[in-house]
Amino acid sequence: MGKNWVFFNYKNNLNIIYKWFPIYICKIDYNKNLLILIQVIHNLPPIFQKFRGSTNGIEYDNKFWFIVHTQDRLNDDVNYYHYFVIFDKNMKLLGYSNSFKFENYCVEFCIGMVIDYDNQFVITYSTLDSTTKIAIFSAEYINSLIHYI
Repeated sequence: MGKNWVFFNYKNNLNIIYKWFPIYICKIDYNKNLLILIQVIHNLPPIFQKFRGSTNGIEYDNKFWFIVHTQDRLNDDVNYYHYFVIFDKNMKLLGYSNSFKFENYCVEFCIGMVIDYDNQFVITYSTLDSTTKIAIFSAEYINSLIHYI
C-alpha cells in the first residue's frame, strides 16, 4: 500500500492519505520514522474500496481535489481507470466523478496535478509505462464531471 500514499496540506500540516477505505489520514514523524494515524473517515460510497492513490491533493476553490485510480483485472490484463474525488477542507466528501481514461490505453498512470494561473488543471500521466504526457483542462470542465453529494 505504501506506493499509493498521497500527500496533502491538511489543517496546515503535510499529511498523507494512507488508504482510501476507510480513509486513513496520517502524518509522518520523520524524527522517529513513524506513521501516526490522525483521522479515520468512514461512511464512504462502496467504490472507495477499489480506490488507490494517484495524485497528491491540491487545494482549489476552498476544496481538496485528488485523482485516484482503480485497477480492473481480467486474467493477465489490467485496466486502469481514474476518478476525481473532492472534499471540503475538513475532509467531508463532497463528490466524485465517473471513471475515465485519458487515452483509452489499458495502462495509464496519473501522478501529477496542479492548478495553473489561468485556473486550468494541469495533469501529468503516462501510458503503457513508457510515455510522459500532460493534459490541460479548464476548471469549469473538471467541475462539470463531478457528481456532488
